[in-house]
Amino acid sequence: MKSETISLGGKHYEINELPRRANAQWRQQFQVLIASVTNLVEASQVDITNTTDLVAVVGQVRDVLMQAPDQLIELLFAYSPALAADRERIEAEVYESEILSVFVEVLKLAFPFGEILSWASGLASAASATTSTS
Repeated sequence: MKSETISLGGKHYEINELPRRANAQWRQQFQVLIASVTNLVEASQVDITNTTDLVAVVGQVRDVLMQAPDQLIELLFAYSPALAADRERIEAEVYESEILSVFVEVLKLAFPFGEILSWASGLASAASATTSTS
């Protein structure tokens, strides 16, 4: 099990990687947030010279931007019992910029594919070094 030590509002917390099933369930919750962003990308392919289409896109952007910070913190509390236990203090004292930074750390735990990329990058570097010396 991996863990990350993070800081929110000057207090340190340890966030532990969730077991496989719980992690998969959390990723499904995260997918809801991603779907709203995906809808924006799809909406951006509308005719912006059409006023009706433009108003619809602006409305979608507004809705996603207004809800995103609240959705991110709910996802953090859902992922980490340590954060959920201190919810009152976090919501009162922590800045949204801090929440976003911590969310990135949680994503690394929830989506451990970064290790595969690091491993592949290391292989590519080793292959490059071998090729350059021959």
